[in-house]
Amino acid sequence: MAVYFSKSMMAFFPDSMRASYEKNGCWPEDAVLIEEALYRRVALQRPAEYTLVVNPDSGLPDLADSPRPSQAHCWNGAAWEASPAAEADYQRANVERELDRRRAAADAAITPLEDAVELGMATADELAALKAWKRCRVLLTRVPQQAGYPMAVDWPPAP
Repeated sequence: MAVYFSKSMMAFFPDSMRASYEKNGCWPEDAVLIEEALYRRVALQRPAEYTLVVNPDSGLPDLADSPRPSQAHCWNGAAWEASPAAEADYQRANVERELDRRRAAADAAITPLEDAVELGMATADELAALKAWKRCRVLLTRVPQQAGYPMAVDWPPAP
């Protein structure tokens, strides 16, 4: 049985299904044919405690005998090692998710307050809250300009 491996998708693709994958535009461009013995070892007979990895020297699938410690770790062929570039990417993704969450909270708070102002129904407390939330939202848009971003972030407090 011929099987292909895609490094980008970390997945195996049987040659018997290739026509179907290609017809649907799903055949990975980086698919490489692997030996049946390798496929059996890393896919079919893999112990549960082992992790599927890519051997950095061959680009072929391999097994690590321990789980990946974090998204910032890469397999070097013998052990997991922290990658500064991967760590920075991981931190940036986390900070961007938190920034999106805080902006959504500010937007949700601002919308009904703006409605009250537009309808001439806003109280003094609502006007003050609107100003505070808008200030917070402006400061959130400036977070990416902070020195040290994304590794160090000084989050503006929510009102």
